[in-house]
Amino acid sequence: MMDESENTQFRTEDFYNALSSSDLETTDNESQQGHSWTTQVKKRKRVATGSPATTHNNTVIRVPSLQNAPNKYLLIIASINPSIKLGRQNPIKIQKALSDSVGVAKNLKQLANGNLLIECQDKHQWKAIQQRTSIGEWSIRSSLPKSTTSSAGVIYNVPLDIDIEDEDLKSVMKGQKVSKATRLTYYDKNSNTRKTSRSVKLIFDVPILPQTINIGFNSYKIKLYVPNPIQCYKCQGYGHMAGNCSNKRKCRKCGEDHQSNECNTESPKCVNCKGDHPSNYKLCPSREQQKQALKVVKRDNITLHEANKQVKAKAKARPVVQQLEAEHTDIKKGYKNTNIIDQVIPIISVAMLNILTSQTPPSDLNLEKVIGFVSMATKQMFGFDYDVSKGLQLANRVTTEML
Repeated sequence: MMDESENTQFRTEDFYNALSSSDLETTDNESQQGHSWTTQVKKRKRVATGSPATTHNNTVIRVPSLQNAPNKYLLIIASINPSIKLGRQNPIKIQKALSDSVGVAKNLKQLANGNLLIECQDKHQWKAIQQRTSIGEWSIRSSLPKSTTSSAGVIYNVPLDIDIEDEDLKSVMKGQKVSKATRLTYYDKNSNTRKTSRSVKLIFDVPILPQTINIGFNSYKIKLYVPNPIQCYKCQGYGHMAGNCSNKRKCRKCGEDHQSNECNTESPKCVNCKGDHPSNYKLCPSREQQKQALKVVKRDNITLHEANKQVKAKAKARPVVQQLEAEHTDIKKGYKNTNIIDQVIPIISVAMLNILTSQTPPSDLNLEKVIGFVSMATKQMFGFDYDVSKGLQLANRVTTEML
């Protein structure tokens, strides 16, 4: 802690001068919206420093979000000749032809149907590709990905006597931007047949999903439609189908390199999570992770690869977060006013974490000095002592796991 010879009277300007040297932004406007907030930390990201708020316990610390922004410059290109699949041509020739025509693309990806997905460098290149009718020796046509022009939702508890194929209903839904409606089905184990459900999938011809839709005298809330994970029955992995799989064949039951129907094992082992169940087990943790990743894909309009990285990072950090919450609860038990503790802990933890991870920390600012400032501030503002070092350590561990 601080040297006893130093002035123990808390000084507002000293505290905020210390904090202002870090990657923080304090604002008094957002604090008026309530006392609940989310704090996130992003590596090597600096945020402009604002002036200190005048009401200490209402200060909100804003840190950049970890979420990826949707890419705005995606295009799909296909050959005019349906027998030619650009994604199955020589990739070097395709890359060179594209580079000679419109410059180097940011990324090229072969789609399952043989077309090409192009991630453009900027809006200029994006428009240039749309204006072209050929690249190299190939005549092409371009189109926008469905994710940028449409959206999929689902509504529940739609009575079975409502005929989704009714022409009048189609006309009504078309006026609400619905381009296609499909009643979903489910597998009934008792009869071993698929049956019609009360859920309806809706495709809208707008990229942002509406909140509600009116059918007859009822209004239905629209939820994001998330498809079930695609599993390959050759390698048992997720995200692709057997027809496009170049991996080794794996047994669904034991995970070894042989046909599933040739396996006589009584000890199943999952290829994906290594658990003691078959690879197609519906409650497999890997399958649950894929479902979460698909939800992120649909919500944030990012690739499945990026979504999986986000989901894995959160899963890795979850045990540490749970420990933080448990220790936070133990700390709160020692104080009468838990609302104040709720306000103090996240502010202090994120503030000090940002100071310690700053690219250019003040030369005379160390951990003990920061803890001293915060401890004095807490005592003067709220009338009790609070050991902030534990909160700092836990915040640092959580952020390290997340990054």
